[in-house]
Amino acid sequence: MTITDRATPDAPASCWAYCGARGALEYSIGMDKRRAIRYLDRLKASREYRKAIEDLHQTEPQTASGRAR
Repeated sequence: MTITDRATPDAPASCWAYCGARGALEYSIGMDKRRAIRYLDRLKASREYRKAIEDLHQTEPQTASGRAR
């Protein structure tokens, strides 16, 4: 997984506007670092998670699945 500040792969880095010519966000996380969420039931029961799912359904009703990805 790669976290970036670019809207599309060929777009300029948006951090340049704030940090100057050398500003950019480009960070890769290897899949070997992925771990299972041991507290998933507690997470899904939280008020914040339920609110996020509700917001997702309101903004993208045709694609929202209600599952954490």
